[in-house]
Amino acid sequence: MNKPAAITTIAILVFACGCTMFSETRSEKKVPAEYNLTETGEQKIAVIIENPIWADAPRILTGQLTDEIHKKLKNDLKLAPKKIISQEKISEYMRNTPQAEMQGPIEIGRSVGADLVLYAQIQNFKLTQTAETDYYRGLLDGKAALFDAETGEKLWPLDESGKTILVSYEIEQGNYEAAVGRLARAFAHCTTRYLYNCPVPRYKIYEDKSGMGWKDWE
Repeated sequence: MNKPAAITTIAILVFACGCTMFSETRSEKKVPAEYNLTETGEQKIAVIIENPIWADAPRILTGQLTDEIHKKLKNDLKLAPKKIISQEKISEYMRNTPQAEMQGPIEIGRSVGADLVLYAQIQNFKLTQTAETDYYRGLLDGKAALFDAETGEKLWPLDESGKTILVSYEIEQGNYEAAVGRLARAFAHCTTRYLYNCPVPRYKIYEDKSGMGWKDWE
């Protein structure tokens, strides 16, 4: 190989390696947070779920959804456990405070020592079992919002009364509790993904039917 050709070959290899090293792969890309909970310092957050009678959702959904959101805050957002008000503390307050049933989620959150309140209201729940099988079809629809517990200001979303969260699946094999749990996990993901810089491969899940323009991040 003559000298000019060798130099050209080396230059091409260096350029190719540089592209590999410095180009952002799809797995590294992140969907920017609509409100970044990872930048809230030592502020504590309470997760409060409203499960009204008219939504026709089982009571177990309230606990499962709270647990799944807590897991997301710890595992995906990497919030320290001490920053998350436990469900036990909220439940104890509700049991021991006569006026608690008349309070809204923001006042409850403030009363248990939270700086922020992540509130979700269940609005529609459907779970049907295929006759004489252990297969289920499910749907969960609701709204989510983040509030400043001290001022009552809505921090997220800014342009809506609440973020619409709609998840469903066509088939799930197992028992009733597992079928409800799948809806809770999907709802928790589709809520918390807006609250940190979510990696693109994680952002969209099969159960997500919210129609939030996710294709922009493929």
